[in-house]
Amino acid sequence: MAFPNASLVFVLAVAGTLATEVLAVSPARAESAAAIQAGKDLAIDKCAPCHIVSAQTSEPRPSKSVGPSFMEIAQSSKAAPEALRVFLRSTISSVSHPAGMPHLELTDEQIGAIAAYLSSLRQTR
Repeated sequence: MAFPNASLVFVLAVAGTLATEVLAVSPARAESAAAIQAGKDLAIDKCAPCHIVSAQTSEPRPSKSVGPSFMEIAQSSKAAPEALRVFLRSTISSVSHPAGMPHLELTDEQIGAIAAYLSSLRQTR
């Protein structure tokens, strides 16, 4: 009985391992892409009145751009998921500070999606 060349066995073993890893990572990437898109959609819906959310020309310019753009936020330490969660949970505008960040009452899942979108903006620079 003849055995295959040791190099061929090694190459097949590595190829099998890589294929397994690619298949295992693909659903996570799809989930990540879904979270990024959900975060972008949520940001356009909730944040665009005061922030420039993306560089897309189809997005209306905020009537009162009082907050930093999402690109600026993405480059700061405030974009980290836990820092973002703390910030969004503690913000509130008031009569004495009407231009302050309003409390949007976002869920942890929504904040996570926005954090994923901000992270994607950091990666594109």
